[in-house]
Amino acid sequence: MPLTIFDLPVEMINKIVEELDTFSRFNLQKVSKAFRIIVDRLKPSLKTLDFYFNTDESINLMFDKFSVVTYRKEGNSCSVAYKNHKKSIIGVDHIEIALADLARSLKNPKLQLERLGLFSDTKDSNFLKKCISELSISQLHVKKLIWKTHKIDEIPRILTIFQPGTLEYIELRNEPKTREDLLKIVNLEQIKRARNLKFFELGTKIRVPNGNRFKIHKNELDSEDIVRLRDFLLSTAHFKSCLLTANQFNFTSSQIERILRSDNRCLTFTINRTQLIIEKV
Repeated sequence: MPLTIFDLPVEMINKIVEELDTFSRFNLQKVSKAFRIIVDRLKPSLKTLDFYFNTDESINLMFDKFSVVTYRKEGNSCSVAYKNHKKSIIGVDHIEIALADLARSLKNPKLQLERLGLFSDTKDSNFLKKCISELSISQLHVKKLIWKTHKIDEIPRILTIFQPGTLEYIELRNEPKTREDLLKIVNLEQIKRARNLKFFELGTKIRVPNGNRFKIHKNELDSEDIVRLRDFLLSTAHFKSCLLTANQFNFTSSQIERILRSDNRCLTFTINRTQLIIEKV
């Protein structure tokens, strides 16, 4: 019987696999259960992972900002392409293949990602349900999460997948449109324990340097920004005040007072040329 790689000492096999880059390890996992076990017991080399569902329904899975795998539907087949290599799988949904590969990349319990990006340009709720189902494998250890989705109501379910306290930066590329949506998000433990939050459409980055105040800086702040920030502050018991800095304030003190004291919800504010502090009474 001819010899195989598994006839080598375990230490030597581990040494060979350790020399592989992230994408090569990913491919090796798919060869057999034996190779998957070998890869999983090593310290993961993967640091960043980005998943894009594009407007043309193609999907990109990007490893460490360099290696990109593209999945497409071609008739009744699924094509999987990487660099100059391409293969077709007959009778398989390209979304299911892509999501399975995403889940496989995240299943290693030792994995500690610097960044995970999830970008969806589709309003297809079935895709989001499949994505959540595949990701609900165990609580993920990720420092930075960037999430874009047209289904805002799915954000709380996605955030519960991540270990509270590991997420240091959370960026939501689609801002909650209602106070109810905002309330569901900001009261999650993952949000409370993050150091930095960013609502992309609002254009603000919210820094949380201590337990109950967040900070925001923009080039310009207008009255609509104050309305949104008022709702954010009042939607959570965790934050007691916020510090806003801007190069230009496009509102008056009377406008701020009217916004902050609407509906008998009393908030106080202090303003100077470049800073605005809003606090709960």
